[in-house]
Amino acid sequence: MFGWYTTRLIKKRFNALRVERKSIEILNSLRDDKGPILLAMNHASWWDPLIGLVLCERFLPYHTGSAPMDMEQWKTFRFMRRLGLFGLDPGHPDALREMVDHVSGLVEARPRTVFVITPQGAFTDVRTPIRVRPGLATLATRLPHAKLYSVACEYAFWTDQRPEVFLRVTQVQRPVVSTIPGWQRAIKRGMQQNQDELGGLVVKRDPDAFDLLVACSGSRVNPAYDLMAKIRGRSTVVRSREHTA
Repeated sequence: MFGWYTTRLIKKRFNALRVERKSIEILNSLRDDKGPILLAMNHASWWDPLIGLVLCERFLPYHTGSAPMDMEQWKTFRFMRRLGLFGLDPGHPDALREMVDHVSGLVEARPRTVFVITPQGAFTDVRTPIRVRPGLATLATRLPHAKLYSVACEYAFWTDQRPEVFLRVTQVQRPVVSTIPGWQRAIKRGMQQNQDELGGLVVKRDPDAFDLLVACSGSRVNPAYDLMAKIRGRSTVVRSREHTA
């Protein structure tokens, strides 16, 4: 139910949610995966957890979703518990142990668990070099059979008055030595490469590089102008094109 509401909310606030085409293939391949999946998202916006929820609803319907949330926010929005979110105080000295123990317990009870986390730990501009906290690396060493993926997310304006969401997914390569420092370097490198690749695609403004996961009913310039254009039989859709000097 909440997944439906989230999709509706995204349609209202954004012009589109686009997923890079090769990423669609990766996500589809995970649908029938029997083991745990870890998704590492960059943290560019308040919308990130909701975007992650839509991905899980669409591509991982047989997995049990889980994600950490600031403890105070979690206490305020109690309904978040039903979505698999759990409260965590990032400033508490036991926060890392509590998170790892909690997720490990979930995986033990339900092997088909998908855990979504923003390892940067704070809102960070996409142009800022990736830095990650050790929580996800610690969890990866505890769950050696889990698959870990980077989900790059960027918000940008193309041709509509509303912004668009762009996603790209890649698998984080397992380090030669499965240690916390080894995983931390692998996660940082994987997220940075993924973010850079997505940024390049967004700058190119090529819609053919993406598949539409969520789309609004149509691009609008202004409701009144749209109505007049419709009466006159004109289109208000703005299409991108290349300009040469």
